[in-house]
Amino acid sequence: MHPIRIGRTVKHVLLISLLLCLGATAHCQEKRAIKGIVLDSATFKRLAYVNIKVKNTVRGTFADSKGSFFLNVSIFDTLVFSMIGYKSYELLVTDWEPLLISLSEDPKVLDNVTVEGISLEQYYRNLFEDQHTELEDSRKRAPFFYSKSRKQKVYVKRFEDEYLRTKVYRDHVVASDELRNSLMRKHSLTLTQYYTILREFNERNHSFMYYLAAPELISLINAYFEKRANRIN
Repeated sequence: MHPIRIGRTVKHVLLISLLLCLGATAHCQEKRAIKGIVLDSATFKRLAYVNIKVKNTVRGTFADSKGSFFLNVSIFDTLVFSMIGYKSYELLVTDWEPLLISLSEDPKVLDNVTVEGISLEQYYRNLFEDQHTELEDSRKRAPFFYSKSRKQKVYVKRFEDEYLRTKVYRDHVVASDELRNSLMRKHSLTLTQYYTILREFNERNHSFMYYLAAPELISLINAYFEKRANRIN
């Protein structure tokens, strides 16, 4: 039985197909840096600390105090812009141009919280329930059949995602002497009392507090200390 001979033309076709597949794979994994400014659609004022997430991941960032943001993403990612009091907005990175992102107000969001008598804590918890469930699922042990090096990559990626997810809390609460001193002075708390209340706050709200923008997080902490400090003093 004679071996099958592949003609030169067929070889060329196979080679070109392979190169196209490799090119397509590289294209899908291509990263790009994007930046922009988030505005209020009615007033055109810049919106500070808007939450910007890569859909179906824990990756993302926040707009700064002037509404500007910068993020490295894959070209087929979808960005989700959200902020309490505004309607969420989704944008494919493939449609990205250096442009302004405008968010429309959604007054029903905050109205519902007041009318139905739901606490802000409960509202936030419901708002980020899907993200928290997804996070808990991602924390499961890597499959036993993964190699040691692959497991290590999984765990390193989880650590990096967690570091990014908690950045706002670390920057504005853990590393903020100003917030700590302000709350201690306002409520006449000792350092031990301050950390006791903060620990209670963390235990109560850990499922959603890392998803909040800085103003929302600080506002919630202030409200919690206001309620809790009265019981201590």
